[in-house]
Amino acid sequence: MILNKISKKRLGQSSVEFVLISSLMFLVFLGMFVVIQSSMAGAYRDRLYAIMEQMSNLVSTEMRMAYNSPGDYAREFSLPPTLEGYIYNINITNSSEISIQSEDIDYVIFLDYNLNDGSNISIGKNLITKVDGNVTIKTVP
Repeated sequence: MILNKISKKRLGQSSVEFVLISSLMFLVFLGMFVVIQSSMAGAYRDRLYAIMEQMSNLVSTEMRMAYNSPGDYAREFSLPPTLEGYIYNINITNSSEISIQSEDIDYVIFLDYNLNDGSNISIGKNLITKVDGNVTIKTVP
């Protein structure tokens, strides 16, 4: 009888230890999953920022070429339908900045020079012109 009680106590203790060790291992794996997931999200965001920066360089270069060209200037340039698979929007704000939005991320380009009122930019073909020192960007249908 006494032997039977001792074996039940040891069996109960083993069950408690198993549950504690299993719980601890689950928490360790959960922590590793959270760390890996946050690292992946950061890499995803950094990649999207780099792609948006390339787009901003394209638009900034077009603006600088127009402003620095002597006399009148006209050039058609195209913006891709997606940024390496990411859907995006682009627009001009206050004639002094261009904003690119994609995947809940906004990327703003502050222009060196102001655009004429009525300028707009969109995905696809755009026409940048300089007439009498005033630069305008229009969407080409």
